[in-house]
This record gives sequence, C-alpha cells and structure tokens, in this order.
Amino acid sequence: MKRWSIITCLLCACSLYSASAADIYVDNVKGAESGSGSQAAPFKTIAKALEVLNSGDTLHLTPNEDVPYEEVIDTHATNAKWGGTAEKPTVIDGHGATITGLRHFPAADWKDEGDGVFSRRLLNNAWPMDQQGYWNGHPIVFFDDRPAEFCKTREALTDRTYFLHKDHPDKRTELHNTLYIKLPAGKTPDDIKVVTIGVRSILHINRSYVTVKNLTNIYAADDAFSTTKSKGLVFDKIRGAYCMDQGISNHGAESVVKNSRFDHNTVSGIVDVYQDGKVKYLNCVVENNLRGGVEFMHGEYEMENCTIRNNQGTGITVNKEARAS
Repeated sequence: MKRWSIITCLLCACSLYSASAADIYVDNVKGAESGSGSQAAPFKTIAKALEVLNSGDTLHLTPNEDVPYEEVIDTHATNAKWGGTAEKPTVIDGHGATITGLRHFPAADWKDEGDGVFSRRLLNNAWPMDQQGYWNGHPIVFFDDRPAEFCKTREALTDRTYFLHKDHPDKRTELHNTLYIKLPAGKTPDDIKVVTIGVRSILHINRSYVTVKNLTNIYAADDAFSTTKSKGLVFDKIRGAYCMDQGISNHGAESVVKNSRFDHNTVSGIVDVYQDGKVKYLNCVVENNLRGGVEFMHGEYEMENCTIRNNQGTGITVNKEARAS
C-alpha cells in the first residue's frame, strides 16, 4: 500500500512538472496585448510574452513576411525565471521569424544642423571603422526604404547620403559616433522616412539551459546574438547578419551553435571571449564579414564541418590564450 502511494505521488509530481511548462505565442501582426498568449490568442509583442515566460517554457514567434519584429530579447532585463534545466530548457523558437534593430526616426529625433543636414547619436561601440576613421561597412541608413551611400567626411555629404563620425577613443567629444544625414533642400525627416540602427544587441542570454532556434537577427549596433557566463545553451538554425559588431559573441558561456549562418557583419561573424568559454560550432557558415570570419580570443572551442569564406580580413584567428580544434 505504501509503495503504491509512493509511485502514485511520483507520477503526480511528473504530471505536474510537465503541466508547468507552457507554450507562449507571439504574433506581431494579428496578436494583441490583451490576448492570453495561447496559439489562438497570441500576444502582439515579445515584451509581453517575456513577462510571463517561466523556466522550461517555449516562446513561439509567428513569422510574418515583410514585418520583422522590432524588439530585443535580453535576460538581463526580464524576470529571474528565465533559465531552464538540463532536462527542460527554456526555448525561443522563431519559426523563421526575423528581429531587426532598424528603427524609423522622425524629425523630433534629429538635430537640425542647417543646410539640409541632420544629426543624431548612433548606438555604436565604435569598432567598425577603418583605419582612417570612417564607416565603410554595409548600409546602415535607409531613405524611403532605399539603402543610402556613406561619405568619408561630413563636408562630402550630398542629398540622401550619410556620414558616421568617429573620434579617437582617447579623445571622445560630443561628436563621437554622431550620424549625419543630408536631405534635399527644404525636406526634413518628417518628409522622408529615415531608418537606421536603433538598438545595441538584439538577443542576449545570461541564464543557463536556454535553446534558441529558427531565428534571424539583423542590424544591431553590437551583436545579433550574445551570451554571458551561462551553460547548457543551444543555438540551432539561427542567422546573425548586417550587425555593426558580430553575428554571435559568446562571453564565457558553454554553448553549442549548429546549422547556423553569420554573414555581412562589420567586425566578424563570430568573436568569442573570456577564459571559461567553451563553445562547439557544428555545420555553420561564416561568410562576407568585414574584419574577419572567426576570432577566438580566450577559452576552448571546436569547429566541425564549418565553412569560412569570402571574409575581407582573416578567415580564422586564434589568440594564444584560446584553445581551438
């Protein structure tokens, strides 16, 4: 009788544990903040879903063509129940969705410099500049949804171009990382839609046992995906692209990154740091990045069946304090 009771209790406990893991849905087109977060009544924003996300839950994003999500996912800024367990990780499943760091900035967000020139500070860590100190990466400004051309100096600005100012790191002034645009005579950012990068990193994980899959992050001032001091992380079928820093950067985390792509980033596709980092890359493509493909600064790393190609700098760099195979 006692044995039966013990078995019954264990079964009940397992049943309760299974029931505690929830599926939470987000649809940035058809969802509503008043929804329940169910598949039939999804939330409209990721932020709302993160308010109720618990350990072991799965967050589902609904991919909507031509309507990327304009939010960030940062475990620093959300509840402490984020991390999962080895048996039941917390999951973020993009289902093919895209999160963008691009934002539309109307005239109120710009300083009128006169003569059709407008300026604003750009979130940017200042790394992605060439030796002469000007931006030479992928387009980061769009006028009426068309990519704009960059100029090497403010004086060289012509209509619908931009210049990103950078001071020497030891002599930062009010101009540091200031973005300048020039519009046709008489036009303001209320007449022409101006879109540029408006967030630092798009997804950051500092909790253990989290899986991120089927997600594309683009146009961040820093990284598309980043991690800090955590373990049991899995990234599967992700893409980090068009960022001013890296496609992915692990900071002392234990992670597996597989079936993923990191391309067209201004610094490198992958940069991993910190001594206690331990990351394995499987079946990944790292291509068309500006400074380099892969940089292992510290820690222990493995790459298996990965393709590193068409990067302007070095394909792979291993610091003397890093161990790679």
